[in-house]
Amino acid sequence: MQFPKFKHAVLTGAVLGAVGPLLYYCSRPVRDYILGNGLFLWPTGVILIVTYGHEHDFFGYAVAAISIALNIMLYAAAMALLWFVVWIIRRLAK
Repeated sequence: MQFPKFKHAVLTGAVLGAVGPLLYYCSRPVRDYILGNGLFLWPTGVILIVTYGHEHDFFGYAVAAISIALNIMLYAAAMALLWFVVWIIRRLAK
């Protein structure tokens, strides 16, 4: 198996970072799971606490958008770090 390029790994991480919020807004059972025990799918979803009472205001939408963007960046950074660690291990193994 060929080792993926860095940009593909980061893009995969970004897509995975968008999956949590997408599932949150598309499925009621998943929404209950993410807010209950599965906060790890959307770790930056904790930021949404400040929007309680302002869910349909511009402020609420802005905070939700920032939270989603931060989640995408967090997953992309985690995937970049994982890619880098595996790259170093592969270099040392040669």
